[in-house]
Amino acid sequence: MRLFLMFVISLFVSCSSPSTGNRASADTTQNHTFPLADSYIDSLLVDTPIVLKAGKDYITIATSPYDKLYFGDKFSPYKLEPYEIADLEQVIDSIINIQNRKGNFKNKTLIDFKYQLFSVKTAKQKYQTRILAICNDQAGRKKWNSSRLDIEDGGDCYFSIIYDLTEKKVITFQINGNG
Repeated sequence: MRLFLMFVISLFVSCSSPSTGNRASADTTQNHTFPLADSYIDSLLVDTPIVLKAGKDYITIATSPYDKLYFGDKFSPYKLEPYEIADLEQVIDSIINIQNRKGNFKNKTLIDFKYQLFSVKTAKQKYQTRILAICNDQAGRKKWNSSRLDIEDGGDCYFSIIYDLTEKKVITFQINGNG
């Protein structure tokens, strides 16, 4: 019994050791191929996501086979570091400001939105994040912090970004349509 208890304690300590912040050590999973039927992928949209971390205005969500639509067939989950989340907030703020100047948003700011973040290491060894944004007045109605957002329309209340953390550049940006 004592040996078993020592084993459990050592297992707990080794699993709860803080990350070194090194990307190589943070990503210990293998690349996965998800050979699933498209109808199964579509059904994942209604599943409750696994929330990895929650902040006041954002949640990080574990990736699923559905995310191959954005990151390719092979990727491994990646846990965002706090400094990366802060960097992403600056990127989002910059994009919102640009869209305000272009007239696509009407005086929106970073605090007008809630965000879902999905992060991966791609098959090409790039760290990327998909950001789904929803405006605050819709966030409560859509349960933004407990279900994966899947919005086709909605106008400037919803937008998405795929950002390459490795190269520090926006890959895609899209404001949802109006109908």
